[in-house]
Amino acid sequence: MKHFKMTVSAMIALPLALTACSGGDVKTEPKDGKAAVTKGPVQFTILQRGDSWDPDNAYLPMMEQATNTKMMFQQIPGTEYENKRNVVMASGDYPNVIRVRGTEALYQKYLQDSLLLPLDDYINKYPSVKNAYPKEVWDANRNPKDGKIYLLPRITGLLPTTISYRKDWLEQLGMAEPKTTDEYKTMLKAFKDKNPGKVKDLIPFTPNNNQISWVSPFLSAFGSDYMAWQPSKDNPKRLVLSNTLPEYKEGLLYVRDLRKEGLMDTEWMVGKSRGLFKFYGSQSGSSTDWPQYIDLRTEAIRQVDPKGKVGYITSLKGPKGVQSGHVVTPNEQDLGTAITKSTTPEQMEAIFRVINWQLTDGYDLLKYGVEGKTYDVVNGQKVRRGRDAVLKDNPKYDLYMLDRIPLIEPPRNFEFNKENFGQIPADDFAYSSQVLKDAESKVHKNYMVLGDDPVINDNLNKIKSAVDEVASKIILDPNTDADKAFAEFLDKLKQNKIDEVTEAVNKLNPVK
Repeated sequence: MKHFKMTVSAMIALPLALTACSGGDVKTEPKDGKAAVTKGPVQFTILQRGDSWDPDNAYLPMMEQATNTKMMFQQIPGTEYENKRNVVMASGDYPNVIRVRGTEALYQKYLQDSLLLPLDDYINKYPSVKNAYPKEVWDANRNPKDGKIYLLPRITGLLPTTISYRKDWLEQLGMAEPKTTDEYKTMLKAFKDKNPGKVKDLIPFTPNNNQISWVSPFLSAFGSDYMAWQPSKDNPKRLVLSNTLPEYKEGLLYVRDLRKEGLMDTEWMVGKSRGLFKFYGSQSGSSTDWPQYIDLRTEAIRQVDPKGKVGYITSLKGPKGVQSGHVVTPNEQDLGTAITKSTTPEQMEAIFRVINWQLTDGYDLLKYGVEGKTYDVVNGQKVRRGRDAVLKDNPKYDLYMLDRIPLIEPPRNFEFNKENFGQIPADDFAYSSQVLKDAESKVHKNYMVLGDDPVINDNLNKIKSAVDEVASKIILDPNTDADKAFAEFLDKLKQNKIDEVTEAVNKLNPVK
């Protein structure tokens, strides 16, 4: 497997083929990047993903007062967001701001249907926005049909899905960190049988959240990367969807066995509770997670178990010798910010006034919160307090809200360095840095970068739904005939034009 250094330049190396609230009285044209004088707050709506939201949080009024706006956040749980957004957009009752990936097939559909507004004029008028990304990032996100920009991208760098585990429990058992899928199962069995944390109703493993992608490390170890287009074993010049391979079924059966043997959370994909919070509460011995947030995980666990420690597994070797890895796509993006056609010029001005403030005067607020409530100055450096400590003393200043309100997040915000993650203790910072380097050395590539084709736009989401559906069926029902279910799944893909989509993907993304 070829390794990739996931810098900004690597991620943008290839270009993408890519009833609202009324505003108050306001002058619409900014000059030299400065907002025009307004007579009253301008109101606009934001539809976005978010698993927790406090509408009475302390930060929103500060932002509204500073920008003379009234922002109506509509937070949709992560597992429901894309479906909800697509229903809303199809209804014609558009919010002003939506979150969408520039690589989504439906983003292309929104552009084709003229549902989004170009942002170029305001990007150019606000230097803070224009300078948030290098020129090559903006160019990579231009619509090739008219050369305009319709999206403020969110490029997070490498946020690898790793396997987190209770390092202190493993040490108590005298066991080494698992290197293979068999060794990982052995660890879970030891957690279950010996219960080193003396936990009532122990759950050995619970995925981070109710999405198939959160068990992707195990699927990858069996040779099938979730929703990745990769060279065929039979013809390395031809891309195939990895989940059409028999290895996908084998990976699903491994996860099903974990569940059958009492090693996995039975509420996953059935209940609504998030598995990560069970790991937080010391109820679970392992989860799937991002290693950048070791301080938040450790702090939460130590509220229950003061000696708790967290470790991260970046890769497992499967039974056929396949080394799992986090899947990366060149120009990979998370949900960026787009503005719908329901937005008036006054509202557009207000939205960019907020964005400009978030990148300038409001930057420190969004990064650290409020001194004395969410952070302290230590040796001249701002150091954020732990979330649990903030919730205990100042719940309206919940640090999670700082992740919910930004309308733009430039790549610098996600770099794993002392400036961004200074609150992490030195030993944990060094450990997580090494984990990230190890994860980066083992990444797998998704070769589908370009997807601007009608057959892809019309069918890729249906294909993904089928991929998720067969996974749920095989994993959750031990009586399901996996061979029969997988054959039916392949037939369903045929109905959803997998052959035509495959041809289009190969045409747009030739393997060199």
